[in-house]
Amino acid sequence: MLTVTQLARKYDISRTTLLYYERVGLLRPRQRSENGYRWYGEGEIMQATNFSEEDMKNWHHQLAKMEPDAHQEFLESLKIDKDKIANIRAWSKQ
Repeated sequence: MLTVTQLARKYDISRTTLLYYERVGLLRPRQRSENGYRWYGEGEIMQATNFSEEDMKNWHHQLAKMEPDAHQEFLESLKIDKDKIANIRAWSKQ
């Protein structure tokens, strides 16, 4: 089991992005400890990454619309060049 911080480090994405995933229902912790820590198991992680292409397109579109800063941070966390980021943005608007 991993905390949100450990999960972020393991997959090299920000805590902000993971907390956003939780807020919109893409990722749910298996449990919360008494001190409020979120604990994630492999099942939750695998469930969060099992998206269809249409799901991903909708997710990118909604995230860019509702949380543009978080979307930009997510795209930058992928460590891809600016042309690929532009392609993802165009694809999500199709």
